[in-house]
Amino acid sequence: MITTMPPVVSRILLSLLLAAASLLADVSGSAYADDPLPPQPASLDEAVKAVQEMVKQGRSQEAIAQWVTRVADARITNMNSFERMSEWRNWVKALPAFVVDPNKDPDKVFGDWRDRNIFDYAETAKWVWDNRVGQCSENAALTYYILKTAGVPGNVRIYGAPNHEFTIWGVQEGANPNDPATWGPDARVVDSWLGKTLTPAEAAANKWISNGGQNVIADQTLPFDKEAKAWQVAPEAAGASAQSDCFIATAAFGTPLAEELVALRGFRDRVLRESATGRAWVDWYYWASPPIAEALAKNGLARSAVRERFLRPVVRLLALTQGIWDQSRSATTR
Repeated sequence: MITTMPPVVSRILLSLLLAAASLLADVSGSAYADDPLPPQPASLDEAVKAVQEMVKQGRSQEAIAQWVTRVADARITNMNSFERMSEWRNWVKALPAFVVDPNKDPDKVFGDWRDRNIFDYAETAKWVWDNRVGQCSENAALTYYILKTAGVPGNVRIYGAPNHEFTIWGVQEGANPNDPATWGPDARVVDSWLGKTLTPAEAAANKWISNGGQNVIADQTLPFDKEAKAWQVAPEAAGASAQSDCFIATAAFGTPLAEELVALRGFRDRVLRESATGRAWVDWYYWASPPIAEALAKNGLARSAVRERFLRPVVRLLALTQGIWDQSRSATTR
């Protein structure tokens, strides 16, 4: 007679198998095994102080970026990646939840957090440090917090591609977020969700970031950090890429630097990206709009109609109602 094991027993056995596999993998060593930089900090404040000390010591930007990536990667269990299932330590931590207290289940802990819909980088960084579970958004907030609070030289921003967010450090002024070739030689992607520090060329080839130019990368710092300055793309950098993060509007106005596009991007970053529904709409737009924009660019009459009868009225409406959605945004972030 065939019998089935209780779910708890099945999970325990699976965790033991994963533990054995992970231990075998650990034998081969770690990419950080010979790292002379500071050990894993015990607190978020220690992480910030360690970065400040490394800057004083004249450590290279590359070394500091790799250290911050390692610290955040070791601290956070990625809830939407293979890491969630493959790392035996995650299963050991989760066992009490399966057996004793369901409220300690990492999936429930993280689900409750995401339901709060908080994007403030400081609050997110402190929460994820304490709770040790997150996705790319939490990883980006933590690495951004460590670098910004440490006061590292150079620009620290949060960029986003469809379905992925990451921190970039050292990107030069006026760079086009959507064109890694303009980021500058000192720019480094600090991506603890990937567990990697990437150069602009490596980012351009990475499927989660640029995907060979198929993904759209946009500056998303303002939704996380309300005190950050709005990013301005230099004309020469804007012209360096054939793509823009506002496909249809760029095709209609003929330039990614049109004043109307600045208003539309502001509404996207300050309002749409701060809700799950808004982010889903933005992701859908990135997916659906390129072929529409390509067709629009070839038809002057259609460009004029979209520009005058749709986009400019929308921009005027946003200007008239800015006080309302700014007030609503302030209320939700208090």
